[in-house]
Amino acid sequence: MAIGVRGVFYGHCADHREPAEAVCRACLLVGPMSRDELREAITGSAASAG
Repeated sequence: MAIGVRGVFYGHCADHREPAEAVCRACLLVGPMSRDELREAITGSAASAG
């Protein structure tokens, strides 16, 4: 399972046991995408879905 949390809400995870534990176990910071990466993320997912 994967969840995504916007940076502005990251601190709220500490208010709840399960999200706090999940964030402590596995955290991956993903930086901004380039224009080409963003296009591929959108069009690639759409193409896969048909």
